[in-house]
Amino acid sequence: MPQQSSFTPKFPLLLFASMTAVPIMGFDIYQPAIPAVMQAFNTTQAYVQLTMSVYLLILGLGQLLWGPLLDHYGRRKILTAGLTLFMLATIWILLAHTIQIIIIGRALQGLGGCALTVIAFASTRDIDNDVMRAKTMSHLSMTMSVSPILAPIVGAFLFKHFGWQSNFIALLISALYVAIYAYFKLNESKHFEPQGKLTLNPVLARYKDVITHGHFWGYSSILVLCFSALMAFVVNAAYLMITRIGLSPTLFSILLGANALLIIAGNYIGIRLRRRWSMENNITLGASLIVFGGLLQAILMFVLGFNLISLAPITIVTLGAVMMMAPANALVLQDFAKNAGTASSVCNSLRVSGSAAVAGIIGAFLGFNLQILPLAVICCGALALLLNKLLACSKTVVVST
Repeated sequence: MPQQSSFTPKFPLLLFASMTAVPIMGFDIYQPAIPAVMQAFNTTQAYVQLTMSVYLLILGLGQLLWGPLLDHYGRRKILTAGLTLFMLATIWILLAHTIQIIIIGRALQGLGGCALTVIAFASTRDIDNDVMRAKTMSHLSMTMSVSPILAPIVGAFLFKHFGWQSNFIALLISALYVAIYAYFKLNESKHFEPQGKLTLNPVLARYKDVITHGHFWGYSSILVLCFSALMAFVVNAAYLMITRIGLSPTLFSILLGANALLIIAGNYIGIRLRRRWSMENNITLGASLIVFGGLLQAILMFVLGFNLISLAPITIVTLGAVMMMAPANALVLQDFAKNAGTASSVCNSLRVSGSAAVAGIIGAFLGFNLQILPLAVICCGALALLLNKLLACSKTVVVST
């Protein structure tokens, strides 16, 4: 019997893809305007960079708040709350007269924007088939990957012709578009059950249900590991390619954009492979590519030194990491039909904060020895392989009993 397509009227993929794009745009479209903001408010680089880091921090950790609220109140109410907060924060930024007010506005923007991310990824749990759910997550991931390519270009054009405020006006219009689209297309989850007044005990019960689930931690850890292997390069890319290799900012931007295209390619390859192989085998293949890419990079760095050629195997690492993400994400939500929001929020927070911590530690040691990069990548891939094997064995034991 053929599998039911995930792209049915009951699952508006374009709407959820738009939800994932808006929070990412909030980071990328703003970057070209940073020097102008620093000049307009007569402030320091440190303060302006804080407008970026605060946004990302809240974008990750804020999901822990929205997850249980999504499970309790449903999609429409939480989307309304998140979009309202995002749009009000954007207006607050447009009216700001000090950099401190912008920093507060960016924090509120991140808090509102992460509600959209939670809704989009948690909603994939409406697709009961794991393979089709992973396919949908791949498409969402591809949408998120397009933003780092297009958003800075759009942001640069708007800033050049209309000033830095136009970047935030574009965000406001994008959020308004999602609000109008959702009004007509967004339905509640088929697993959602209307509930009474929200109290602390049900929230704690949902968190307990998630964090005491062994497979949740296993697949979430795999996600953290594969994302860490990817972010180890992305977070430190400017230092590696501009400072150490000496590339121009223009060439650096082009190569970083090419890396985003690899993310799209990896998702497409993963969709094709999951038609033939199991989710676990896809994770094994992705983790193996990460290990191979790390080993090849270590060998090339030892033989040739650190240059673009020895850095090239990061493309293999990127493909491997991306091929793992969708199946691991789909398996994280496998046992959480009614608590998908809580499970998704905890998983995404672990993924963002965990990989950021790993990338930060790697960055701290890169100044002493660049070989730390491939060694860390190899460790991430090897640990993911081990975890995937242990999870597969535990499933076999459960089935046999």
